[in-house]
Amino acid sequence: MTTTPPTSPSGPADDHEFLAELNSASPSHYIWLTPNNNDNGHGSDASVGDAYLSNLVPKILNSKLFRTQRAALFIVYDEGPSNNVFPHDFIYASWSGPVVKQHYTGVGSYSHYSYLATLEKNWAFTCLVKNNDCNASPMTEFFP
Repeated sequence: MTTTPPTSPSGPADDHEFLAELNSASPSHYIWLTPNNNDNGHGSDASVGDAYLSNLVPKILNSKLFRTQRAALFIVYDEGPSNNVFPHDFIYASWSGPVVKQHYTGVGSYSHYSYLATLEKNWAFTCLVKNNDCNASPMTEFFP
């Protein structure tokens, strides 16, 4: 997805490296960060994850990449409050950034594969995982 090598050969290792990549002269086209198990809400109170995002998200949105290029931040949790019981296990997900509709609440129904389908549509990729993202709805309603 990118021809620009990340700061580290294995990609950003922590928040500082992640933010450095966002503020670099030629950042990668796709940058992923998975918080540690304390900050991601597993094994800690929800207020810990909230404090983590309250500190990190403004830094992301104020980064050089987000101020100067078409960029979008996607935050999603891997599970919801209903112990993965479909169709009642809804998860929090949010798009933010300069290319995202502001003050908008989606009306569609999406799965984790919808994120992959959204990337595929944006970059004109073919379906990567047959029977999963091939059938998922891309989250295009969040973009003007």
